[in-house]
Amino acid sequence: MGALSVLILVVVGAFIGGMTNFIAIKMLFRPYTEWRIGSWRVPFTPGLIPKRHGELAVQLGKTVVEHLVTKDQIEQKIKSEEFQTGIKEWAQSEATDFFTQQSTWKEWVDEHLGDGSVARWEQTVHKEAESIVFTWVDNHKESTVGELLPESIVEYLNAVPGQLATEILSRTEDYFQSEEGKWRLQKMLDNFLEERGMLGGMLQMVLGNVNLIDRIQPELIRFLQHDGTKTLTVRLLTKEWDKWKGSSLEEMQQKISFDQEQVQKLLQTFLPIQKALDTPIEKIPEEWRHSFLHRTIPTLVTQFTTALVRNLDGILQRLQIEQLVTDQVASFSLPRLEELIVSIAKKELKMITYLGALLGGIIALVQAGILTILPL
Repeated sequence: MGALSVLILVVVGAFIGGMTNFIAIKMLFRPYTEWRIGSWRVPFTPGLIPKRHGELAVQLGKTVVEHLVTKDQIEQKIKSEEFQTGIKEWAQSEATDFFTQQSTWKEWVDEHLGDGSVARWEQTVHKEAESIVFTWVDNHKESTVGELLPESIVEYLNAVPGQLATEILSRTEDYFQSEEGKWRLQKMLDNFLEERGMLGGMLQMVLGNVNLIDRIQPELIRFLQHDGTKTLTVRLLTKEWDKWKGSSLEEMQQKISFDQEQVQKLLQTFLPIQKALDTPIEKIPEEWRHSFLHRTIPTLVTQFTTALVRNLDGILQRLQIEQLVTDQVASFSLPRLEELIVSIAKKELKMITYLGALLGGIIALVQAGILTILPL
C-alpha cells in the first residue's frame, strides 16, 4: 500500500473519529424536542440533557446542598477570622463614611424614610414613653418611695440630710458675714421696728446710738456655728426625708401634681428628639465615633455571627437551597442551559473532539499497517 493511500486512510479515520465525537457531544443537547415520523419517534431524540432536564435540575440541587454548600462549610466560613474581619472592616468603612456627612440627622432621616418622619418619630416615642410612665405609676401606686428606689440610692439619700445641713449652715454663715448679709439684717431690723410703731420708736430711743446689728450679727453667727443648730437642722431634714421615703407613689403624685402635662414637659426636656436631630452628623463627638467604630462594631459583628451560626439550621431550612437550585435550573431554557454547560466545559469538549480525531487517525494507521503486512 502506497504512502498516499495510507495518508488518505489516516485523514479519513481522523475525520470520522473527530466528527463522531463532535456529533456525540451535540447529541447531548440536540435536538431540544423529540422528532417523529408519523407515530414513530426518531431514536436519540430529544438529546440526553433535554430529555433529563428535570432530573438534572433535581440532582444539581442535591449536589449543591450535600457537597458544595453544606452547613458545616458555611459554619466554618462564618467562624473564620477572615470572614469576621471582612465584615468588621466593611462596617467600619461604612460607618466612617456616614460620620463625615454634613447633613443633619433630620435631613438624613427625611431622605431615607420620607418627609415628616422625624415628627412622627418624636410623637410616637413621647407617646410610648408617656404610656410606659403612667402604666408603671399605676402598677406601683401603693408602693412607697423607699421601696421603689434601689437600695444603694436609699443609702446615699439617708446620708444626704447631714451633708445638706452642713452645706446650708455654712452657706448661711458666709452670707450673713458678708456686707450684703449685714445690710439685709439691718433692713430686716428696721422693718421690724417700724412695724412695731411706738414700741419700736421707744426701743430706738432707749438704745440711743448703739448699733443693734453689731450685736445681732455675731450672735447669729455663733448660733449658726453651734453644734445644736446643726443637730436640729439634720433632725428636721431627716424627718422630712423619712416622710417622703414612707409616702406612697400615689401620695407623691398628688403632692407634686404629676399629671399628663407635667410628664409631657419632662419628656420634652429629657427626650429632645427634634433638637438632637437638628445636629449635623459630622458633629458627633470624636470619642463617640471611636467607641462605636472600635468597640460597638466588633461587639455587634461577634454577636451577629454567633447568632447566625446558632440559627443556621433554621436559616438554611427557610432558604431551601436545594429547591432553589432545582427550580432555577429547571427554569433555564434548553439553549441557555447548553450555553452554560458549553461555556464551562468548552475547552474540555474541544479536547474530546480532537481526541476522537487522533484516535480515528491512529486506528486508520494501524489498519493500513495490517493491510500492508497481510496479503489480500
